[in-house]
Amino acid sequence: MRRRRISACEAKAELKAAGIDFREDYHALRSSQVEKIADMAARAGYRKSRTSQSSLGRAGSYFYALARKRGC
Repeated sequence: MRRRRISACEAKAELKAAGIDFREDYHALRSSQVEKIADMAARAGYRKSRTSQSSLGRAGSYFYALARKRGC
């Protein structure tokens, strides 16, 4: 049975409940928090842009995408 993809707002709410502060810098997060973000990116079906010049991985890109998301 396939799991339903979660929306960005649902993901952001779950990560906030897990203690992740989106006002912080991604590089200041603990490794356990980064793992939670990576798991959430997989659940959401997030794919990093192939044209991105960023050295961040999928978790870092997803973190900043959620941080930019307003209204959630």
